[in-house]
Amino acid sequence: MTALPVGNPANEYRAVKHTGNYLFTSLSRVSGGFGSWVYSSADDGLTWNRFETSVSWSVTDALLAGSQYLVAGFPGVGLVDPVAGTITSATGITASQAYSLEKFGNLLYAGTSEGIYTSANNGTSWTYKFLKGRIVYKLMVFNGILYAGTDQGLFSTTDGITFGNTTCLAAGITDIAATNTDLFVTSVSGLLKKVDSLNAWIPSGTTLVGTDVTTIVAHSIRLYAGTAHGTVVYTDDGGVTWMDISEAAFRDVTGLSFLGSKLVMSELNSGVWIYPTSWPNGMEETVTPQPLALFPNPAVERLNIRLPGDFRGDVALEIKNIAGITVLKVPACRMANGTASLHVAGLPAGMYIITVRNRDQTLTGRFCKAE
Repeated sequence: MTALPVGNPANEYRAVKHTGNYLFTSLSRVSGGFGSWVYSSADDGLTWNRFETSVSWSVTDALLAGSQYLVAGFPGVGLVDPVAGTITSATGITASQAYSLEKFGNLLYAGTSEGIYTSANNGTSWTYKFLKGRIVYKLMVFNGILYAGTDQGLFSTTDGITFGNTTCLAAGITDIAATNTDLFVTSVSGLLKKVDSLNAWIPSGTTLVGTDVTTIVAHSIRLYAGTAHGTVVYTDDGGVTWMDISEAAFRDVTGLSFLGSKLVMSELNSGVWIYPTSWPNGMEETVTPQPLALFPNPAVERLNIRLPGDFRGDVALEIKNIAGITVLKVPACRMANGTASLHVAGLPAGMYIITVRNRDQTLTGRFCKAE
């Protein structure tokens, strides 16, 4: 049992997952001879055991099914014995990559590079069943519904058999997480939150979290997000405000998980960290306010705009659709106590980008127009 090797640019950590009594991660060597190894820890990341396997294994997800530990990754789904440090390939999966594992009803579901497989015997053997031909990156159960994030959008099922497509999310969905009240996904449009009352998805965290979100995870009311640029942030209010807990040592967040109520993060080169107990510098949380407040969001008839206190004078407003076409332009708008209101009832339903300019500053934000 040893510490994880860190600080070597030839080593890359791809994910970290906690299930049952163990943390799992994998390290890939990308130069000097390729290889990939799985590590597990039974003492909250203090020491790690490297699995000695005849083939390279990587981990993108892990799950305890009954008494059987499973990992998903390359080259598929593996049956894990953390004590012996062995991995045995499950039978029936021909996909070259497994991404996600989830329990739903009496079955296990595995999201892979060629669709969804199911298992009725705690992962020992699998059957190719659903969403064939699609890359299924993430499976997650929320409020009795099994969601599947794929390269062709978000799908869901209530019976575990019939998967319907969420039509407004036809682009790639790479991760899914849910707080006690809200469902979030990562997509090519950035981080989105579901609004059930409007049957719509709205942008969340536009000033801190862009389209480079690599991973999200939730615990109780809190949602954490990590990006390919090393940003780590969280929100307790559904994405209205965010706390930035990033550090200079982080350049690419590859995985987030929970160890009890503590956040566990894998960073591409520096290894696995637990917040806040082993954060590199033990830094305090800092608040990064959202400078451009747009409400209600989604908007139906009017969109209110609130600017920060140092944004003074008349402003010019411009709204573009996601294709970059200007759909509304106001050359001179007088602000009343830092607030303005726009009539948007005539805009088609969809996602829009608004730009606010004065003589010295430019601010942008995103909002959703609902019917």
